[in-house]
This record gives sequence, structure tokens and C-alpha cells, in this order.
Amino acid sequence: MKKEYAQKAPDYIVRNDGVYEEHFSYPDGSVKVLRINTGVFTGHITGGSQSSGSYWYVWNNAKVSATWGVVTASFRADFEGANGAGIIHRVYDYSIQTAGGTFSQAKLTKDRANASQSDPARATLFFIATAVNGYAQTTVYLRLYVPYSSGPYAKMII
Repeated sequence: MKKEYAQKAPDYIVRNDGVYEEHFSYPDGSVKVLRINTGVFTGHITGGSQSSGSYWYVWNNAKVSATWGVVTASFRADFEGANGAGIIHRVYDYSIQTAGGTFSQAKLTKDRANASQSDPARATLFFIATAVNGYAQTTVYLRLYVPYSSGPYAKMII
């Protein structure tokens, strides 16, 4: 690609079933398609201090983390669960790394402090990740779920 085309905007964008595509065409007849598969990725819950009994657990200073390509995000959380309860007490100390890119609008929230039978307690780290030179950008959600009567889990949603 010629240097003068480096800042060219896409001719059109396609967003379809977990796929994001930017289509470029150039005066010399060449074509470029930037394709990003989006979706849901398994996160991890590690570290901190834990205690538990027959039907309950308490987890303090747990690290909730996930990686997607060149983006890694994490935050800390204090939460507990039991047979019939899921509670997120506190979320704090988020960290976001993007290899060569940037991020903006980061926000860590406790969306739902208490689980119900149908919805787990949930905390979210939201941000917008931008590739080098602003060529592409995506919203990212790293979520902690603490269900009503099972173990906690984490997901990264792109």
C-alpha cells in the first residue's frame, strides 16, 4: 500500500454475527479487507484470599482478568456466594493493556450487587480499545458474574 493511502477511511463497514469488516479500495485497483472476529471469551478469576464451607464461599481481592488478541484487562473484586445468594461487595483497581494501541472511556461498575434466581450479580469493566494509528476500534466488556447458587465466572465480550 502506498504511504498516501495510510489514512484512508474504509469504503464501507460490515457488522454481522460476531464479525466486523472494513473494506478499502485504492486507485491502483488493490483492495484490502480488515476482518475482526468478535465474540465472547472466557475470563479467569485468580488470587486473593478465599474461605468456604459446605454451601458458601467468600473471595476477597480476587483478580478478574481476560485477554483478547493484543488487549488484556483486569480488575479486583470482593464477593461471596452461597446456596441461594450471590453478592458483589466491591470492585476496584482496574488495569488495561493494549499492545501498541490505546484505550479510552474506561469505567468499572457494579451493575447488579445481588443475584436473583434468574440473574447473577454482575460487575463490568467497560472500555474502548483502539488499534495503532486509529485503524480500528472496538468496545470491550470484562464481566464478573456471581450466580445465585453456583460458582463465579468471568467473560470478556467484544
